[in-house]
Amino acid sequence: MPVLMPQAWREALIRIAHTNPATIRLFGMIAMAVGALMFHFLR
Repeated sequence: MPVLMPQAWREALIRIAHTNPATIRLFGMIAMAVGALMFHFLR
């Protein structure tokens, strides 16, 4: 939570901003696939 650890969030956002866009897309796709699978199996 940003309220509890603002410095850690700032550093994380800076790291994400410097990450290759293709890597961010890949992580996003993986997260959506995992979420869809969890929704399917836990429903």
